[in-house]
Amino acid sequence: MAKAMRWARPLRCALALAGIGLLAPYLARVLPEGWLAWALDLAAHWVYLWLPLGLLGLWGLPAWRWRALVLSVLVALPWLALPPSLTRGQGQADVHLVSANLNLDNQNPAPLLAWLADDAPDVLALVELSPGMAKALAPDARWPHQHLAPRDDPFGLGLLSRWPLEQVQMGADASGIPHLRVVLRTPKGLVALWVVHPMPPLSPAWHRQRDAALASIRPLPGMPALMAGDFNATPWSTAALNLTQGGWRWAGGLAGLRPTWPDGGQAIWGIPIDAVWAQGDWRVIDHTVGPAIGSDHRPVRIRLQLR
Repeated sequence: MAKAMRWARPLRCALALAGIGLLAPYLARVLPEGWLAWALDLAAHWVYLWLPLGLLGLWGLPAWRWRALVLSVLVALPWLALPPSLTRGQGQADVHLVSANLNLDNQNPAPLLAWLADDAPDVLALVELSPGMAKALAPDARWPHQHLAPRDDPFGLGLLSRWPLEQVQMGADASGIPHLRVVLRTPKGLVALWVVHPMPPLSPAWHRQRDAALASIRPLPGMPALMAGDFNATPWSTAALNLTQGGWRWAGGLAGLRPTWPDGGQAIWGIPIDAVWAQGDWRVIDHTVGPAIGSDHRPVRIRLQLR
């Protein structure tokens, strides 16, 4: 009994810390911009840290009925904070898209191409595209329509497509971080596609800039739209709230909650920041997180149906 009482206090502290972490998505969205909102938004990313910590902390509670009640709250908090998601569809996919953060230091396209060898997507969106990687990927005949904008910093972008690209435009946010917009001429009609990689929220200022950059992307009138890349934001972040308010819907679902960064430990533990968002009457046929490709991120594969 004495031993159990000795552990009760630290376990309750762990439970309280986990509770703050799981409440962070809600708190960060209502607080004014500043250091506290920024810190809470960072904490909101790490659901897969707070949940196990909360489960451990339950043992500091005195009775099973309290443990059951608190457990139900802990599990519900991250689920209820998720943004609206596309519904599931059945049948043939209209768009098969892969989004991959290549990592600036990765100069070997072989793992990515081996993964895509038997099931090549219609469209391949790339971030952290270096000049060397662009040169290695450009000759691939599976994607005859390409726009590559490599850089020697982490903000190189590229798009490889089976379908013609129209209205290709490189834009930039207020800090000069680029994004790529194209219009795909698909068999189902024109689809606008953005490839994005905003600055990580390393400070309150960069946090504001990331959210503003993503919120500023607006679909073309009357045209279905997709946005793919490394968002440096999970579905629990303030960036996701801004996207939702702009009419975007998360194309992840349960499968999209699998971590994509960091890749260490087979991407079992981490955060899902590589994603696809959509506007229009889309359905998700399939969503998977790919294997290691020599990057610190895992790629994302999604098949979508346009109704």
